[in-house]
Amino acid sequence: MARKAFTLIELLVVIAIIGVLVGLLLPAVQKVREAASRMSCQNQMKQLGLATTQFEGTMRVFPAAYSYLDALVPGQSLRPISLFTALLPFLEQDSLYQQFLATNPTQLRLAGGPASQPIRLFVCPSASGIINPVGTGTMIAGVTTYGGNSGIRNFPLEQGTADGAFPVFDDSPTKNAAQTALSMANVRDGTSNTLLFGEKIGGDGNWDSWGSATIDPPPPFALSGYASYQVWAGIGQFPPAQVTGSAWSTLNYSVPRPYIPPPPVFGAPQPPPKIPWNTIQGDMEARVGAWGSAHTSVVQFGFVDGSVRSLNVNISLAALRAFATVAGGEITDNTP
Repeated sequence: MARKAFTLIELLVVIAIIGVLVGLLLPAVQKVREAASRMSCQNQMKQLGLATTQFEGTMRVFPAAYSYLDALVPGQSLRPISLFTALLPFLEQDSLYQQFLATNPTQLRLAGGPASQPIRLFVCPSASGIINPVGTGTMIAGVTTYGGNSGIRNFPLEQGTADGAFPVFDDSPTKNAAQTALSMANVRDGTSNTLLFGEKIGGDGNWDSWGSATIDPPPPFALSGYASYQVWAGIGQFPPAQVTGSAWSTLNYSVPRPYIPPPPVFGAPQPPPKIPWNTIQGDMEARVGAWGSAHTSVVQFGFVDGSVRSLNVNISLAALRAFATVAGGEITDNTP
């Protein structure tokens, strides 16, 4: 006797059961995927820490957050070197480093130029929606979701506290600018108590929305395209702040509110009302140096001793700042 076909009700029951099983399994799969990404992120930060230790062992100092080398030929611009650029030879990227040194500074961010190269090690695997490289035309650059620890504050540059492993002063195009570099001997708070690298969230939609606002007076830095503030080669606006992070803001801080344009009015078009710069200035300045990550509830940090630990996003600012200084004399609870 021929077997009967499934009835519609039976088929619907089977589909419902499959849907329930998928719903139960999907969160578990996502957790496994995030755990793998988090472990990969930890390994990448360990590599950055090891490269910095090797650099310090060779040069007797950590790389400067941002510095300049002599021009290739007389009359040409000085060559900018970020801490990530300086570490390239210690990250099996010596050919890219040599290309960087041999390129006219005006051509570093051209398509195919050394600063436009995306480097997988510099981007956390959990970071989603990252456009890498970022930019168009003659301004293209590889991005990073990591930053060197500049201390309590790294932006605006003139207000930088310069008390971290990679002090930030300024980006004046002179050979002696921003070249102050520390060594292991300067880390008097203890290598296991001091941050070396941390994670930074790439992109901020609320920040970007303010690019269309009319602000009075005009801000001293661009408010559109936040991703351009996370360029590993530090090419563009305020490069020392691009390659570092600071403990000025709480973890995962983002601009708290977007710009909402006024509704259109009938009749003759009217210019949008001007937004006083001092009403949003603090939010914007705090965002530039903020640490943050796409991991659940934690941000990962590499410490000077080479360890990588996860700090809860609810850590107090006082504790975070204690970890950020190299010689502040604070007492820290040395636990994740």
